[in-house]
Amino acid sequence: MMQITYSRNGIPVSDFVVEQFVLYHDNRERAEPGRQLRLSVSSELVVEAARVLWKERKLLNRPEFVFEGDTYIPDDDGRIKDWPDGFCNTGLGLLQRLL
Repeated sequence: MMQITYSRNGIPVSDFVVEQFVLYHDNRERAEPGRQLRLSVSSELVVEAARVLWKERKLLNRPEFVFEGDTYIPDDDGRIKDWPDGFCNTGLGLLQRLL
């Protein structure tokens, strides 16, 4: 299982390679069955890419997301039921300021 922690101290991932980043780690999981991959990222697009790739059934297992100690698991369509404040909303917050 791939566990992705969204944290200000996580690694940044370029927008240009975000899907490849998630798929690379999914391939690591396929190569080592039973291993739990734990990633810590500061880029919200990693979370978004993992949600989309899960919906498209391109990931081996359903990803888990961790934010401020709580775990969030997307449904089959990649949606997260109880979206916490501050979780992957930087881009949306900036765009809302344009309104």
